[in-house]
Amino acid sequence: MEIKYIKLTEQNYTKVWEIFLDGFIDSHYFTAIKPDKKQRIEMFENIYAPAIKYCINQGTSYAITKDGEIAGYNLIAEYSEETKKQFEATFFDTFIQAGEKEVEVLRKRFEEINKKYPKISYFLIGVMSKKYRGMGLGKKINKYVVLKNENIPIMAELTSKEIIAIYDKIAPKRKIIKEQLTDTYVITTLLPEEVEK
Repeated sequence: MEIKYIKLTEQNYTKVWEIFLDGFIDSHYFTAIKPDKKQRIEMFENIYAPAIKYCINQGTSYAITKDGEIAGYNLIAEYSEETKKQFEATFFDTFIQAGEKEVEVLRKRFEEINKKYPKISYFLIGVMSKKYRGMGLGKKINKYVVLKNENIPIMAELTSKEIIAIYDKIAPKRKIIKEQLTDTYVITTLLPEEVEK
């Protein structure tokens, strides 16, 4: 079994999209927003497809492969003064218009953190192909991307207790701030390790 980490490119988009749909089409979080499956697919195509492309085109997203096949990935976007306008249009405005009201709170947290740190890594989505779940690969890719962003604040919207527990374990040296907005929506911020003086 050969495990590798790769930077996602446009060539990977179709596989990334397939894994996203398979992983989220019937998730509790999204069925609560859009109970009708056809409406969920439409929402995914109108909102998540552009967000996925944005992350891939920024060159900041990674996948874990097993024997040459993408097993899962983390979509990451950089938030900085240079990217702020396009980032907010892609991630905040369209998601809020789609009914994800919690994103308004997320926007405020980005603005607060950005006052202290010039760059923030936004972990939009981490998903494993159903075929590769339960093998520990999700934990590996999460640890890999957290380490790749070691000196940068990380912000994520975590929607499962399992993912929250993984972040608690893989980032013990970081200051972790959690803000629970609903039963299934937690804004999690991992600040870089503070250096003692």
